[in-house]
Amino acid sequence: MGRLLLAILLLSLWVFPAQANWCDNVNCQACWLMEGNDTEADESQNSNTLTVSAGDTIPRSTTRSFGDYSRDFEEDDEDYMYITDGDQVGLDMVGDLSIVVWTKTEAITDAGGDKFVMRWDTGKKDFGFIIHNTEKLFFEKNGTVDKSVSGDTVLEDNTEYHCAAVFNTTAGTMTVYLNGVQDGTVGSAGSDIDYNNAGITVGASVDFIANQWGFDGLIDEVGVFDIAIDSTDISDMIDNGLLQVAAAGQIIFVNQ
Repeated sequence: MGRLLLAILLLSLWVFPAQANWCDNVNCQACWLMEGNDTEADESQNSNTLTVSAGDTIPRSTTRSFGDYSRDFEEDDEDYMYITDGDQVGLDMVGDLSIVVWTKTEAITDAGGDKFVMRWDTGKKDFGFIIHNTEKLFFEKNGTVDKSVSGDTVLEDNTEYHCAAVFNTTAGTMTVYLNGVQDGTVGSAGSDIDYNNAGITVGASVDFIANQWGFDGLIDEVGVFDIAIDSTDISDMIDNGLLQVAAAGQIIFVNQ
């Protein structure tokens, strides 16, 4: 009996690590899980719903990282998702910035690169996170100091990746991560990002007037934060998803 009571006491004292829903995090300004059939709901506090470009469709795919679906972007269709500046809440950040996304590439061939998340003014980027036409991750921002950072790894077609970009104003660094591992970093990046009343696009870079370059592949679990997340945060998102609904060690990108 004494041993049983001791065991119960020890279990009661054991502290399991808490897993926070990243979409509910106060610093999460957008959380697009790519489960939608038409528009894409934002699971953050801000309700920044994405709209599909006029006349286009972005079908769901059951090949996904978490949840039930991802969204399948086709470069030839020039389709994308967006929210205008007038409709967005919290996406006008000018300091710390982190972007995370799951992707399964199809063909990285566009001369302009394959775009994850962009904030454009007419003819000018505030920031952008893309697969460059060098087939490497690329994160760029304009501000008092214009800066960019490229990853070291050449990405392959038809391959699943978790990608993250982080601008840390305290350290003055910009860093890209591939599958949770730092893939490139640069210093002397300043402490601000331009804000030109621009909208946000997912799957393309669009100035809402003329210029557009698309994305070819699957996009899933997109998160935008106004803090500089670290490698521990990224690993947690990889293992458990933005909603923290999966067990650590889940096989990523289920193909059905």
